[in-house]
Amino acid sequence: MLHLSSRLLGVAVAAAMLASAAAAARQTTSKPKLSEAVRAAIEKEGPDAAVRRFEAIYPGGKDAYELDTSAVTELMMAYAQRGDQKTSQAVMRIFMMASEAVYVPSTPKPPAPARAAEPVNTGPKRKDLARFFGVFGNPGLQKGRIAPHNLFVNVSCDGYLHLGGLSGGTGGWIMRSESDTVFVQMHVAESDPVALRLEFVVGPDGRATAFLHNFYWRKDNPLTRLGDLPAGFEDLTWCPEELRR
Repeated sequence: MLHLSSRLLGVAVAAAMLASAAAAARQTTSKPKLSEAVRAAIEKEGPDAAVRRFEAIYPGGKDAYELDTSAVTELMMAYAQRGDQKTSQAVMRIFMMASEAVYVPSTPKPPAPARAAEPVNTGPKRKDLARFFGVFGNPGLQKGRIAPHNLFVNVSCDGYLHLGGLSGGTGGWIMRSESDTVFVQMHVAESDPVALRLEFVVGPDGRATAFLHNFYWRKDNPLTRLGDLPAGFEDLTWCPEELRR
């Protein structure tokens, strides 16, 4: 079983790394920092009230705070290391609300005469995705309980896979089904060199043991299934607005 901090950091990274490119391009502002506001709210009101406070702010108040990703992650980890799982999860939930509000652009409605854009190819929704879930990586790169380059495969909404980095360095992607064991990146930005592709290797029971990939940032291939998702991980998955039913 992976350490609690790995579980929390893994889920937050799925949202945090989506923000990294845009955050680098944003100019420094005089807005209050989200990490400081979250800390103050938790210390004054407790974790549950703090979550409710920020639910009332986002997504409409997306410009209320500077989204200081590293500091928020450090705050979340600090609570986790104290054994305060409830507060650490509260920080994570607030961070994910803020990330989605700030960095997931809304799509304006076209003028009346304009033809609506073609919908994203979402592919078929699957009911058998649990057999692909797990933590994947290179066994030769494992260092301690949290290896720096491990990935997770989890569910996104119902019927799609979520691929993300377990402890930093990789963002998150929604993967649609192309065939029984092949999944491809659903949303491909113009800046993406290629559409990511996973081809799972399965055992006699149909469960994944590894996957082949076309990742442009790493050469070790295939990546081996190293173990199950940390307990409770599936309850904290990322689900983009356009896939919510």
